[in-house]
Amino acid sequence: MKEITVITERSDGFVAELSKLLAGARVNIESIDAARVHTHSIVRLTVDRYDDALRAMCDAGIEAFAEDVVIVNLVDQPGALARVTERLFNNGIHVHSIHSLHRADGVAFVAVAMDDPERGAVLIRDLLAHAPSPIEHTDS
Repeated sequence: MKEITVITERSDGFVAELSKLLAGARVNIESIDAARVHTHSIVRLTVDRYDDALRAMCDAGIEAFAEDVVIVNLVDQPGALARVTERLFNNGIHVHSIHSLHRADGVAFVAVAMDDPERGAVLIRDLLAHAPSPIEHTDS
């Protein structure tokens, strides 16, 4: 999965502008986090059509970048995210961003962007609440 990040000096009304732009490009926003930091806006989002979203933003003069994220399915309890980030850090994986996607019924879905997502996913596999079981092959 990819996450798009926009850092811009525009702040007032930027989220409204961005969401209207993406709606016009027929891109569905699946998750969004926006923050105003001093005179800048930082927006992180996931969408259903990344290429179309990036193209629409580029055409509108909005600088954005996308990076791969690992979706972590955690038990929603204190320390669950700490175990993930500590394991990554202790193995030389640097986290770029963490984006909470959804929390419900004791489970949290979190997008983690890191410098080596493939290796990171292997390192934290055992910390997932519902890690998929390996496929067992049987001869019939």
